[in-house]
Amino acid sequence: MASSSAPTPPAGLLDQGHPAGSSAVTPSQPQAWAATSPQPTPVSAAPAPALTPLQLRQWQRSAQRSVRLALTAFKAGRTQLQEATEQGTAAATQLTNALLTAQYVPAMQLPEALQSVQGLKPAAVRKLGRRQQQHLQALSVAVQQAAAAVTAMEGALADARVQLGDCDAAQGPGTGQALDGPSATSSDSRQPLTVGESQALASFDATSQHPQASPGTPAAAPSPAGDCSTAAGGAHCSRTPVFHILTLPQAVEMLQRVVHMHQQDLQLKRGVLDSFAAEVLGGESARAGAARKQQEGVAGDAAEVLRRRLTVLITCWLSKPHVDEDEALQLLQVLTDEMTGF
Repeated sequence: MASSSAPTPPAGLLDQGHPAGSSAVTPSQPQAWAATSPQPTPVSAAPAPALTPLQLRQWQRSAQRSVRLALTAFKAGRTQLQEATEQGTAAATQLTNALLTAQYVPAMQLPEALQSVQGLKPAAVRKLGRRQQQHLQALSVAVQQAAAAVTAMEGALADARVQLGDCDAAQGPGTGQALDGPSATSSDSRQPLTVGESQALASFDATSQHPQASPGTPAAAPSPAGDCSTAAGGAHCSRTPVFHILTLPQAVEMLQRVVHMHQQDLQLKRGVLDSFAAEVLGGESARAGAARKQQEGVAGDAAEVLRRRLTVLITCWLSKPHVDEDEALQLLQVLTDEMTGF
């Protein structure tokens, strides 16, 4: 009769494999299973759901409105800047003439018929001084108008940046795209770009950069408002064209480049105004020095030095070295063409 207890296998068999269906298990097998078994994925590491089509469309309409208002404000601001520049040019030219004339008056030889007129030169110098003050005030008003135009452009750009929310900081690596490349949700009915617009896009894409967050940044829960303030929403909004091709970060960057030009030009205009003010305020002492040098025959040298300084100021005002008009026009034209059909 068979024994009720199973025979004990030899000790050597504990270290060897067994055929399928064997109930013997070696001590090392549970450890191997634990090492190779997949670990459960944490719930916090799961990707956040993307925005719904309705949320994305609502954000897109709001972004379109912001870009349209910003572009209108930029065009109006540039028109106001042009008018302020023309007014400032007229004032600076008149101010230059008044300063140079006042410099030459003390050394001026009067005709014999006018030499008997008492106080003619001092009266002429005083009148020129009053004109200098008037022209300087007109130049100051022109600079104030330019500052108001730049401030309006900055405000319009700030309103457009509000639509970005935190999408720039929330988008992951690789979410940015070139201006001339395809977009994730663009349609097939795109308008072809002209040669000038393609050059502007290529020039912009060569220098534009989009901030990205670190790969380990955890994703947040989706926002019910669809304002692109989440990681998933930000990634979708940063890749979604506002109109045809350009995304909102790209449109904002183009506007930023335009306003940066005029910010630098405004600083230059303020420096020109301060330099003219220094010439006007120091005119009395300069004219007194010219009167003393008249006896030495070197008054013309001082006037020549003043003329060169004023020429530099006029040139800086007119040339606007920080403003690339062609680039600014091309960037704004690209945005204008983007809005076609919307």
